[in-house]
Amino acid sequence: MGPHAVSSSSLLPPFERYDLHGAFDEMFTPDGEPRDHYRVLAARLREIPIRELQRHQQAADRAFLTQGITFTVYGDGQGTERIFPYDLLPRIVPSGEWEHLERGLQQRIHALNLFLRDIYHVMGVALQVWMFLTPIFYPARKVVEAKMGWVLQVNPMYWLIDSYRNALLYGMWPKVMAVTSFGAVALLVFVLGSTFFLRQKPRFPDLL
Repeated sequence: MGPHAVSSSSLLPPFERYDLHGAFDEMFTPDGEPRDHYRVLAARLREIPIRELQRHQQAADRAFLTQGITFTVYGDGQGTERIFPYDLLPRIVPSGEWEHLERGLQQRIHALNLFLRDIYHVMGVALQVWMFLTPIFYPARKVVEAKMGWVLQVNPMYWLIDSYRNALLYGMWPKVMAVTSFGAVALLVFVLGSTFFLRQKPRFPDLL
């Protein structure tokens, strides 16, 4: 068991069977205590009977199905609609972590807006085109069948979307090459963005 593992033996009901087998857990510390930003939720869950949680889960499942939040696996002989996998419990992001991320985004966006006055309009069009070039609303096999598979290979978002789709819908682990390639592109974008920001930072007072 890894250094961040949560042992099921150290958890109180209804989490006594919860074991991540060595993976980092966002809700519990390695000794089984709820993290500060999850304490209220953990205490509330301990007060709710398991049957009531199951009823909430079933009600949410029915809502997803009736509202059409479903998908169909092509080639599946059953041909039945399935609801998208989701977690009934909320994902809590601590304010300190979010503020750190928010400040970083603000710095980069302000830098771009100062030197590229029309970045908002340009990026809006570019992101829309990029979205339609990414197989989100259509299967990737259609692109391959049209002999345009190279479009997928040069699109880093395809690697991420395909990995998420395989993991969430088909229970398949992401391909190492896809994760490595996306990580390399993300690192390159981070380095270029940081370099651009630091070089232009001294000129901000003049432009403001």
